[in-house]
Amino acid sequence: MLREGIRHTRYIVPIGNRVTSRNLLTTWRAESLQPLQNANAFLERHRWLLLAVFTAVYFVGTALRARSSPLWHDELYTMMLSRLDLRHMLAGIRDGIDTSPPFADMLVRAVNLLWGEGNIVSRIPAMIGFWAFCLCLFAFVRRRAEIGYAFSALLLPICTGAYMYAIQARCYGIILGLCGIAVLCWQTAAEGRKRRLVLPVLALSLAAAMYSHYYGFLILVPLGGAELWRDARRRMVDWPIWGALVAGGLIGAVLCFPLLEGTRRFRGHPWAVPELHALLDFYPSEMTAMVTVAVLFLMLLAGWWLIRRTHTLGDADVMHDIPGYEIVMAALFLALPVLGFAAAELVTHMFSARYFIWAITGIVLLSVFMIAVWSRGSKTVGILLLAATALPAAFEMAHHLPNTPVIDSQPLLRQALEQGPVVMDEGIQFFEQWYYLPPDLKSRVSYVADPESDARWTQHDTIDVGMLELRKWFGMPILYYNEVAVPGTSFRIYHEGSGPTWLPNRLLSDGARIEMLATSGDRSILRVTVPAR
Repeated sequence: MLREGIRHTRYIVPIGNRVTSRNLLTTWRAESLQPLQNANAFLERHRWLLLAVFTAVYFVGTALRARSSPLWHDELYTMMLSRLDLRHMLAGIRDGIDTSPPFADMLVRAVNLLWGEGNIVSRIPAMIGFWAFCLCLFAFVRRRAEIGYAFSALLLPICTGAYMYAIQARCYGIILGLCGIAVLCWQTAAEGRKRRLVLPVLALSLAAAMYSHYYGFLILVPLGGAELWRDARRRMVDWPIWGALVAGGLIGAVLCFPLLEGTRRFRGHPWAVPELHALLDFYPSEMTAMVTVAVLFLMLLAGWWLIRRTHTLGDADVMHDIPGYEIVMAALFLALPVLGFAAAELVTHMFSARYFIWAITGIVLLSVFMIAVWSRGSKTVGILLLAATALPAAFEMAHHLPNTPVIDSQPLLRQALEQGPVVMDEGIQFFEQWYYLPPDLKSRVSYVADPESDARWTQHDTIDVGMLELRKWFGMPILYYNEVAVPGTSFRIYHEGSGPTWLPNRLLSDGARIEMLATSGDRSILRVTVPAR
């Protein structure tokens, strides 16, 4: 009889205060969701402590990644310029050593003077910039949605392609930080709060962004477009905000204009001509890790949905209204690569994904706001989004390789240098190897530059133009073609087969004889014999 009663328990109907199987299921569902709601309260109560923990984890993880990532070609231009004082730095940029304004070089010079050059130290300004960007997005979203969404906005940039610029001694991580500051100041000013503080900071951050990269002026587009929308809706012009935007743009333009002369030498045969496939690749390449976030979020959301089918959470409709002008701002940030592509086609003739990496601002804000609006600000959904974001972000910060000396990754080059002088025929490879070579081997390697030949066989002359400037300013072992291809002589070339090179083609066209001495993968040692005239 007892077994029979247990078998039919599920058919018992509620009578008075008796406990039924359906009541138990409802109670279990409510109790199973309680930890998620408690997590929201925990985040709110300990948000400053959690931000401090994030800061510590971020800087440790990012520093380890920086330590195991050798400085690459573009970063080395920053390193060389950072060795100059400001007057010579500006003169070098006007000559064409680099195509970017000097703000990042100035910051790198400051940290290098304090602690010396290094994989970590020289990237500190970029690390701080990216960290500031994440914090600004956190503060921006926190004013519009629950704490779970704000922490998701804090971590999502690490799940994008932008994170790599946190470990590059270039301007891009710095501009992301300046962009975040500008966006947060604009939001604060639009709300009528702390205007005496935030409006000057808004103008200075915009000017500094332009003084870091010429395409930094594009940050004005989403802010200006959103402000136009806001003024049209209010039927009133907010002159102080427009004054800050215009002042920032003018200050940046005045600072940058004298330096534009240095970019003219690169316009004839630029390395990154605007091509449609580069634009189409921008969003997939920058959002690769966000696919993992989306999959995890959907899985967690599905599990939550199954649990709550007959249970009302009671935490919806708690989100603050998101002003339409902020949605417009985020959408315009998302569209920046398209605007940049148009500018490249019409004016600059240079398009690269990293020139518009601040479009990540729109990607993050629109993603978080879209989920918050769809869920009506559900605290539980915010926690689920944070859970889906935290794991990929932690993986990105923890992912680093052992620190291996650069020369140890090139045994064939070391072997060749130990036997005598070697000419390298690929500029990027040369610069990266030369920088890290020990002094006794550094004097044995050189590069041959000839912009005309470079443009003929590789379709651009950017590398060789820059190399000749390094010879002029820093005395680097950069040789002209005629200084190497002397009739009746022979020399050895370290040939990098994975990149475009012009030297072997030029030598063959001039009648030189080339024989292979050694090979390893796509690298080889060649002996060149130049015929006597």
